[in-house]
Amino acid sequence: LRGVDVRIVLPEVNNLPPVAWAATAQLPLMLERGCRFFRSPGPFDHSKLLIVDEVWSLVGSANWDPRSFRLNFEFNLECYDRDLASHLARLADDKVTRGRPVTREAGIALSVTRRRCDRSIVCSFRSRENRQRSRSGAR
Repeated sequence: LRGVDVRIVLPEVNNLPPVAWAATAQLPLMLERGCRFFRSPGPFDHSKLLIVDEVWSLVGSANWDPRSFRLNFEFNLECYDRDLASHLARLADDKVTRGRPVTREAGIALSVTRRRCDRSIVCSFRSRENRQRSRSGAR
């Protein structure tokens, strides 16, 4: 990512906790690689925006992953227009300015918390499995 300014704006409060969990899965690694994250205050914004060199833009509501492209009925629009891209860049800059930066330290803390929670979830599943085995008399 040398020479590329990657700024990602996430909602301060997500409307779906599992989605919030997934949205931050790679956050610590991406912070290490130089990407910058910002937490945007409400209202919740589902739009997606990608601007390249203030010439090309992709705007819409679809998530950018194979599952979403295959299963969801949402729409993105690819535009090659300097004026539009410049306008969208100003809107994005405004979102970044109003957002709260996510620090590298917060990313590290999130990583530690995530690992602890992931272990708890695994332990919880194992505990349930062990309870079921013990009820059935299986060893």
